[in-house]
Parts: sequence; structure tokens; C-alpha cells
Amino acid sequence: RMFAWGFQQGHLFSEGRGGVEDAKADRSHVHQLQTMPLFEVLCLESRGREREQKRGDLLALDNGYRPLTGADAGEESFMIESKASFPPSFRDYLNATGSFLVYKFPDLYRHLGVRVLTKRQVLERFLTRSFDDGSGKSSIDAMVMDIKQNWSELRSEDLEGQLAELQFVPRATLNDPATCFGRARVSELFDPRIVVFKRLFRERADFPGRGYREEKWLDFLCKIGLKHEITAQVYVECIRRLEELAAEGEGRIHHGGSDGGGGIGEEIRELAERLVVLLWKQEGTFSRRMPDFWAHVARIRFVPARDPRSGALKLWRYADLAMDRDLSLCWSVKPVLFARHIPSLRRLKVLGISSPVPKEVVLGHLQAITRNSPREIRQRLHDLQQARQKRDEGGTFHGMFKQVFGYLLNKFDELSSEERALLRSLPLVPVGSRLAKASRLFIRLESDLFPFMFEVPRVYGGFDRLFRMLGTSHSPTPSHYLSTLEEVKSEAKDRPLNVNELKSILEILKELGNQLDKVSSTLSTEQKGVSDEPEAKTDGEMKRVLQARDRRLIPVPDEANVMVMSGQCVVNDSPSLAARLDRSLLPLSFVSPKLSPELCAL
Repeated sequence: RMFAWGFQQGHLFSEGRGGVEDAKADRSHVHQLQTMPLFEVLCLESRGREREQKRGDLLALDNGYRPLTGADAGEESFMIESKASFPPSFRDYLNATGSFLVYKFPDLYRHLGVRVLTKRQVLERFLTRSFDDGSGKSSIDAMVMDIKQNWSELRSEDLEGQLAELQFVPRATLNDPATCFGRARVSELFDPRIVVFKRLFRERADFPGRGYREEKWLDFLCKIGLKHEITAQVYVECIRRLEELAAEGEGRIHHGGSDGGGGIGEEIRELAERLVVLLWKQEGTFSRRMPDFWAHVARIRFVPARDPRSGALKLWRYADLAMDRDLSLCWSVKPVLFARHIPSLRRLKVLGISSPVPKEVVLGHLQAITRNSPREIRQRLHDLQQARQKRDEGGTFHGMFKQVFGYLLNKFDELSSEERALLRSLPLVPVGSRLAKASRLFIRLESDLFPFMFEVPRVYGGFDRLFRMLGTSHSPTPSHYLSTLEEVKSEAKDRPLNVNELKSILEILKELGNQLDKVSSTLSTEQKGVSDEPEAKTDGEMKRVLQARDRRLIPVPDEANVMVMSGQCVVNDSPSLAARLDRSLLPLSFVSPKLSPELCAL
């Protein structure tokens, strides 16, 4: 009191009225006063008022008095604004710190460096420390309640940050708020009023529980960090949870179960649709708020698309999917994005999407679809388009093959020799009711050799350059006839030819016989030296055909319409004699009676 009186009267310090020496003396006096145990330590009563300590109980708390600086001073000293009040448990903590002085002689105290703290400043400095110390944990609910009631006055960025990091909110499941599974940071929990959060996290203890589930509490928690809107980070959590639900099969709990074939349930589908649409509405905002956002998104399966093998709806990573415009190139081996889920072009690379799809995918697609008949391909395409609720040129039967042929034509120079050989071996051109190899197509065909040799369909006339590179010729040569016969024998194995197939084979043999007859006549004329073209010679292909004839290795139909080598057949020119033979002892077959003796002789 004496020093306070002297300070008020201006006798304690010169306050700048003197010279340098007086200033030094002032600093010395301040230091001396700071080191003296003259400053009464505050003790807060349960009623929230200061208790004036009397001389007789100076030892009641921290010896009653303390210095401001020096070895015995401890932490920095403060005064609390006189109107501030705190819950009992927090008052006990503040008392135990010994850092607060009784609010008296404020002018002198301020001159000696003691700061006066408002309630908000006290909380900013000591709230987290009280919780870490352990004394505040048991009654944190009361402290947070007090803060909530006075939030309009106490709100600050610092205090919001501290509250967001304190583990004070009871965590509970959506449907059982009374059962607490420990306490969590408010920033770890979700607002149960948000539909997406309710449906994704209902089975997990990720919601505020007990009294914190009340509407007013939820409103307050939202102000200090409760997840109540879908930010970039929350979006990543949502799609990761969606991936977990699909994997665990929890989507079957509601709305009728899964759609069969291992697909996702209706609820998972709806959530996936909503989240994917939201992604492309908020892509700019998400990118700005979270630098590594797209790296997370690219790794998570959350995009719904049809499994190309089972047809079931499943969740995929974007990198697993093809663009809608590439559907014709890959629909049998790679899931295709629905048009409403297509990302912006600038995001394709970061998501791992290739467009057009790699050549390996297209080749795999061709291998898959060419195992089916055109009718089956048409049906699968129809079903696919029905499921996608979209119909365009690229999704039609001929439109699909046109797009595939255009792709192959553009990429042909990049194909390896093995890949080109694969294409030549595949029946990849639709002709009527079947698929044909390019080597069985011709620009012009004099005879009807269906179903083994065809003219290039007019609908694909623009791709004759591709077909030529894959083996198509202008018109058939003897070598083409021989190759076709060999392929038919290999493909049919021991299966008898049907009527149309037998008719075509007989026609092919007839054309081959005519070619052989011409060549034989030419060779005979050359040997007699009367050829109009003395230097005319058979080419390499014709030599192969002649060698096959001479070695009796030309495939022909036998009497059961099974393709066998000509060396294994004889002409049945005496049916009565043939009837007397034990056929089981003969290593030979009778050639089809529909082959003329003249043709057999060739």
C-alpha cells in the first residue's frame, strides 16, 4: 500500500521528469520492487469473487505473496479482469498456478509489467494447459458449457483452434448417442444432421454423443470445427468410407441389398452418384483448399461403373475406367465411365485416365468379342446401351467396328509384328451373320463362296487399306483357295460340314481346279515350246499349290462331309464293290460323291 501511495503521489518514480540518472534510478527501483515478495496471490472463491487475504493467513496459498521476477517468481504474473468468472474446476486450476495477483493497485502493477487479462485471454493462455495438466479433464464439460454460453464475447481464432484440438466431445454412433466410446476432438466428428454423413458413418462412433447431440450443442460444435459441410478433406474421408462400405458389403443393409454378381447395393450406388457429381461441381474449390487432393482421389475406388464381365455395378478408381467416347474400343474388357461422371480434360492425367485407351486394351477387346457371333455382340451392345441409358453411333454394332478399325488404322505403325499377326488371325470383320478374318475378304469376288470367302462389306469400304495390311486381296488366287481349305479343316476338326459350308467348299475346289487346269495347260505348252510367252513362269504361291497337289495335301470333303487330306481319299467309282469292303480295315475314305471325277483327277 505504501508503494502504491507513493506511486500515486509521484514520489516513487521520476516518470521522465529528470535526466538520464533519474531514468536509471527508475529502472533500478522497478527491478527492486519486482524482486520483492510484495504481491498478493489471487485465490478465487467458488462464488467467483476475490477473497481478500488477511495477514494471518498469508501462507494459505503460495505463502500468500510472491515476487514478480527472480528465482522464486515462477511464471509470469497476471491480473484477471475483475468481472471475469469461471467454473469451479477451472478456478481451482488457476489458483494452483499461482500466476494471478489480487486485482488491486492496478496502475502500479501495470507500471511494474503485470498484464491484466480478460476472460478470453485467460482461456487462450490456460485452457489447453489445464487440460494437458489433467485437472481440467474431469470437468471439461462445465468449462465448455461456460464458453458456449458466452461464445459471442469469447470467440477468437486462437480459442477456436484450442477447442478443436481438445478431446472433450463424447463419441457415439448415430443411433445410440447415450453410449459413449471415449472422447474425441470435435474436428474428428461429423454432424449427424447431414444426410451423407448419416448414411456413410452410421455404424461408426463418429458423432457427438450424450448431451452434445442436442441441437444447440451441435450448432456450437459446428462453430468450433465439427464437420458439417463437405470440404476437400472431408470429401476424401467420405469416398474412402464409401470404398470400405462397398468392400465390406454393408450396402446391403438397406434398400434391398445388392444387384447381384457381386455388385454394390442401391444405397451405395446413390451415395456414389451424389459424391461423383459433387466432385465435378466443386473441383476448383477442392483443388485450392487441398494441394494433394487429386492424388488422394486417384487412389480410391468410388466411381460406379458396370463390370464388363459380370455386368454388375461396382466401384472403381478413375484409372480403372475408360472414357465414354472410347466405349467401342474396350467395353468387353474395361469398365466405361457414365457420361455424367466424366472428368474435365485437365484432370485426366492426374487421375490416370488414358484416352484413347492403350492398344493392348483394344487388342484384348477384339479377342474377347470375336469369340462371339455378331448376333451375340449386338445383344451385348444393346444391353450395355440400355444400362447406360444412352444410344449413339459409337454404341451401334457397325459404329463400334468402324471406330475400332479407325483406331487400328491410325495405330498400325505402332503395332509389333506379334500384334499384327494376332490381328491377322482374328475374325474381326462382320460379314452378314458371322465374323471373318481379313485374309478371307476380297475387293472383288466372282462366285458366292459364303460362308468362307467374302467381298469386303460396303459399310466398311473406307477401311480397305487396313484390310489389305491384314491380308485382304483384290481377288482370290489359288493360294487363297488352298489356305481357306486348310483353315476350314483345322477349324472344323472332325465335325461334318453343313449344307452351306459343303456348297462353299465344293465351289472353292471347283475354282481351284480351274486354276490348276489353266496352270497345267500353260506348263504343257511351255514344254512343247509353243508358248506365246516363253518366259511365263508360275509364281511362288502357285508353286505351293502345285506341291500340295502333287503331295496329295489338298483338304477335300469325304462322303461324311468331313474335311480330310486328298491323299487319304479315293473316288468311289464302283458302289457295288465298295459295299462289299470291310471299311474298318481301310485306312482311306471315299471322297464326297459331289466332287466330279474330272475335278478329282486334277
